[in-house]
Amino acid sequence: MAKQTLLLLFILVILVSGMGVASSSDEVILGVHDGDSFSYVFSASWESNDPNAQPPEDVGVYQEIKYHNISIVQVSGGTIALSQVVVYKNGTIWSDETSASWNSYGLLFIPANLSEGDTILPTDYVINETITHTYVDSVRSVNHLSVLTVNGQFEFYWDKTSGVAIEQTVHYSNQTADYVTSWTVSREICDTNLWIVPEFPTFLMLPLFMIATLLAVILYRKKHSMRLY
Repeated sequence: MAKQTLLLLFILVILVSGMGVASSSDEVILGVHDGDSFSYVFSASWESNDPNAQPPEDVGVYQEIKYHNISIVQVSGGTIALSQVVVYKNGTIWSDETSASWNSYGLLFIPANLSEGDTILPTDYVINETITHTYVDSVRSVNHLSVLTVNGQFEFYWDKTSGVAIEQTVHYSNQTADYVTSWTVSREICDTNLWIVPEFPTFLMLPLFMIATLLAVILYRKKHSMRLY
């Protein structure tokens, strides 16, 4: 698998490939729409006390990324067509367009408006909790899933309203005799139009300025009159 494909599926595909699938014919409601856009920043680390150990190639790939943008081109039924642009720290730009079933993107999307205790179809995983957290200057309701495996731990966070992944972390650790090797890769949303941070209405600025000026004049005249008496 090319490293560009790994960028979209993230390392989370490791988990998806091994998880159980719930048998259900229920239709899901997606929370993404044409024109939605979101970008991620990555962090990656690796350490080992084994002198012969080498860091996985994927870790180096994620360390090279400046940001990764995904834009929804079209949502049709359960199919999502999207474009992605990866900008590397050295200035290199890679882009691609993909169209596939919503559940083919490595848990990038889950159904919209799930809550604590709901099953994340088509898997058999259940959301651990629904919390609030600030992402891109907005307090969001977030669905959290934590999964422990033999050699790793996965932390998933999705925006509740849209079902879009907003933060994900994969931690892997392996011990052989006295040697311990571990690596961690994470990504977090850094920019999006999925939600709009409310701005102060510009049409109110002039009236408020005039009111403030009037109050200042009245206060000044009142103080000046008191001095005369």
